[in-house]
Amino acid sequence: MSTAQLVYQAIEKIPNGDPFTTESLKSLGSWESVRKTLSRLTKSGKLIRIEKGIYAKYETYNGIKFIRTHAPLIKCIEQVSHETVVKAGTMAVNQLGISTQCQMKEAYYWTGRKKVVQFGNYKINLHHINRKYANKSHPILELILSAAYSLGKEQFTINALKQVESKLGVETLLEMKHYLHQMPTWVMVVLNKYYETLS
Repeated sequence: MSTAQLVYQAIEKIPNGDPFTTESLKSLGSWESVRKTLSRLTKSGKLIRIEKGIYAKYETYNGIKFIRTHAPLIKCIEQVSHETVVKAGTMAVNQLGISTQCQMKEAYYWTGRKKVVQFGNYKINLHHINRKYANKSHPILELILSAAYSLGKEQFTINALKQVESKLGVETLLEMKHYLHQMPTWVMVVLNKYYETLS
């Protein structure tokens, strides 16, 4: 069976709307053959090229083509770039209950250089974040570090954590004790001061 046929078969198994990386196809034959096959499928409209190394099969709803973004696409971006992507500060403070502001455009922090991923009219902003704040060991840890990075030392305070407590419960914040050693020093200090208020 030719490389092109193997690529067609592999892509047929991918659900409509799902993004995927070219890395998953490299074992099917020479990279040149895989690349040419993907190029033909993109030109014929069967695939969308999102950026280097990332493609997607689109899904149609009421005549509109779309793909799944958020977690599926972020996972692909991380696989291709070998960088870490976390939720942006506005999204983090909203989900933690520190702010009621809601971010309308899809945006993330990541450990790479600032960039925009765009395909068609869809756009994702990736803003640079220091690697020590990009930690996905726990979903709440990800949000807390992103919020701390966004708010800064003046606004990420015990009072901010009390707001988190009101929304998510004290038990959620107590879980973060296991991750104190993974936090930047000043964030760890704020958490420890918050824990002192509980005793």
